[in-house]
Parts: sequence; structure tokens; C-alpha cells
Amino acid sequence: MKNLLRVLSIGLIVTQVSFAQSNEYVVFTKAKKLPQPIFGMSYAANGQKAILAGGRSFSANSDEIYVYDSAIDEWLNLSSSSPLKPTLFGGAVYLEDYGSVLFAGGTTQTRDHVLLIDNIQFYDMKTFQSSDLGENPIAAKNQGLAYANDKVYIFGGSTGRKADKEGVEFEFNKRMYVYNLKTGLMQQLSDMPEGKETKGCIVAGTLYTLGGYGEKASDQIHAYDIQKDKWSKIGRLKNPCSAYALVQYQQYIFLIGDYKFMDQMVVFDTKSLKTKTFKMNFRGRHMGAAVLEGELHVFGGFDPEKSRSSGSAQHWKLDLDQFFKYNY
Repeated sequence: MKNLLRVLSIGLIVTQVSFAQSNEYVVFTKAKKLPQPIFGMSYAANGQKAILAGGRSFSANSDEIYVYDSAIDEWLNLSSSSPLKPTLFGGAVYLEDYGSVLFAGGTTQTRDHVLLIDNIQFYDMKTFQSSDLGENPIAAKNQGLAYANDKVYIFGGSTGRKADKEGVEFEFNKRMYVYNLKTGLMQQLSDMPEGKETKGCIVAGTLYTLGGYGEKASDQIHAYDIQKDKWSKIGRLKNPCSAYALVQYQQYIFLIGDYKFMDQMVVFDTKSLKTKTFKMNFRGRHMGAAVLEGELHVFGGFDPEKSRSSGSAQHWKLDLDQFFKYNY
């Protein structure tokens, strides 16, 4: 049931992204550490609180649920409130109209197998209870989630490996679905331009995806016009970027960390379609991020040069008013 959305006359102008000055330096300040080292977790935020779930801590997948409350500068462990599967590289998105978080995608591990999480869960931030919303039609590792107007867009990710005469390779998903929270219906939309593990967010009616990982790290920036059900390439990043944390603030999209350049932060302006690249005073990949009370917070992550068995408990923050004052 592809391409069921009504096509409108308003189009998206395809524009090549231009690059601003790169490799400027930005200094984050230390904040209260996570209760335990962790990477590859699901993360979302409501402007005051950040929720982190799953990931890997030490040598095992985690089923912990943590909430950071910026008003009191405290980490709260909510793991006993409503059990979730120990999930690595899952996705989460905050549903502001429902006061809840939706979780989808990722992997869980048994003694003998690594399995995809094939259900979608709804976690109420008022009651701290979860409920099952049904099957994820494209259960995948590191897939993207975005929310707008009672609808959750689910896209991308990797779905496993396939073997042939050439060896074994990953299978990357390019399908996208939209889940209607009011009706409970799932609808397939137009395929992404390329199958890959990626993240994205919706700004002013357009879903943006940046970079990610397919057969290799991607430098592509794509825009999905929700009204037209149409994807367009709008440019590219200066360098391929994957294993980043993504967060939105006003018209800007931040990519924090990278598989290779772990001290990198990329800022994409959805109005000018320009990017700026900054060097940070810390490192990591597969981190979590949130904007809370006007500050950019970055949590956890993994630095293979420091440890090959666990993540980090690091927590950094950046005053965004000051950042934009001196850099834009």
C-alpha cells in the first residue's frame, strides 16, 4: 500500500548543501555522570527530562530505564516500573501530545542468538507503565523514528545478514512506514533513496535524514516531504557520518560523535541548508543526546581506544544561547 498519501501541489526545491567554515572548537562542560557506563541505548526527551533505555553496559545488553531530570540535576532509575527487553541499538521518540515515549527497533540477545525486537512499545511518562502497540513491520537495528501530528514515521535500519558466494553481508532497509496513534493503523510510504541505518527528525513538515551507514558510511542528506510522500536529495555532509547521536533544536539538527571522528559535532541548518562542523572536547560514538532547558546534553557512548568491553558514564552539556551567539 505504497504512495497512499494525497499529492499536493507544493514541491520541495532540490538544493545542494553548501559548507560553512569547519573544524571550529566547542567546549562542553561536565555534568552529572550516568549511574553506569552505557552505549547504544534508545533516547528521547521532553524538554526537561531525558529518558535512556537499554543499550550495553559492561559486556551485556541492558534492560535499565533511566530518566535525567534537569530541574533537579538527578538521574532516576525507573527499571522496576515497567520492564522492557534488553535492547541494543533501538530507537525512541518522545510523543509530546501524549506525554509518552515510543520505542521501536533494536536487537536483543539470547544465549545462542541475536534477535530483532519486532514489537512497538508505548511508555507513559506519567504512570511509568508500558504497553504493547503491536508488530513493527520493519523491525531493524539502528532504524530512525520521527514524530509529528499524531503520527510516528519508522524508517531504515539493518535487518540481518545474507550469505552468498561472495561471503556474508548486511541487509539494509529502505522501507518507511507511518503509524497513526489515533487509529492504530500502519501505512507503508515511499521507500527511502537508499537503505541504511540512519536517524532523522521532522522540522516544519519535512523529515530530514542525515548520513548513516549502509554498505559504507553515508554523506547524503535527504528530505521527505510529508504532504507529497516524496523523497529528495538536498545535498551532502562534508564527510560521511555514522554512529552519531541526533537531536533537534529550533531549525537546527545536531549530529554528535561519529564512528571514525568521535570528537565531531555537525550542525545542519534546515533553513539555509548549510552545515558547520565543530571539534568537541570529548569523544564517543553511539551516544545519546537531548536538549533540556536550552542546553544540549550528551550521554554515555563508546570509545574503543579507552575500553573494548563497556561504554562510558560521561555526561556533558552545552549552553545553546552562548553557542549560537559566538558561532552564528
